[in-house]
Formats: sequence, C-alpha cells, structure tokens
Amino acid sequence: MQIRQMRIDDLDQVLEIESTLYKTPWNKKHYLYELNENEFSHHFVLTNGNEIIGYYVFMLLFSEVNLTKLSIKKECQGRGLAKLLLSDLLEQAKSLEADKIYLEVRESNFKAISLYKSFDFVKTNTRKNYYEDGEDALILERVI
Repeated sequence: MQIRQMRIDDLDQVLEIESTLYKTPWNKKHYLYELNENEFSHHFVLTNGNEIIGYYVFMLLFSEVNLTKLSIKKECQGRGLAKLLLSDLLEQAKSLEADKIYLEVRESNFKAISLYKSFDFVKTNTRKNYYEDGEDALILERVI
C-alpha cells in the first residue's frame, strides 16, 4: 500500500468511492477545481496496486489545516486504513508547519468521531443544521 498525491486520472475511482459513502458527494467538477485551481487544497490517495482504496483532502489556511474529506472504500473499512490516512495527514500538517487541524463530522458518524478522538481531536463546537438533511456537524480540533 502506498499514499501519494491524487491525480486527475484517479478521479473515476475516487468518485466511485465518494458516491457510495456520502449523502451529498462531491462531483467531478468540484474535484477538478480542487486539483487544478485551489492553491490551498491538498489531496492524497491510498492505493493497493492500481486500486484506490481511500483518500483525504485538506486545505491549508494560514497555519490551520481544514480536513474536508477522509474516506475509505466501504469494503475496506474496519482494517485500520483510516488510521493510516490520519497519521499521514498529521505528518503533512507538521511538514507544512500548521498549528492545528479541524474538521466537521456528522453528529451520527460515531465510527469517525471515535477515530478522531483516538487521535486526540476534541469537540469545540456544533454547527446546527449544517448538512442539507438538517443534521448537525460537530467541529473537532487537534493542536499539533
């Protein structure tokens, strides 16, 4: 397995994973903008041979990392792969001299919340009705 920067030719696999995991998945246009035009955006994929099995996306804003995606293919979940991606994110954040990482997570996503807490993320706020279906988002942060 390898973690590397995401490329445009990865998008078909990324979008397939995205469509199975999210109620409102990002589309190809959104990813193309992130990859080609957003200078603050960073994208990485976890591969097993030619297969993409996970990915994460973050933005570096001043000295803060905003994690916007961390996803593992459904059939590969439960194997510690999200921990691998989160560990890599921490290394990326340190190398970019970030002070903290923050993210939004669905209040009902107990598996993700547990993962983040195991990496010393703490809840700092709640965004009411954040998602299109009205669900709240928890804001989690970790000082680096």
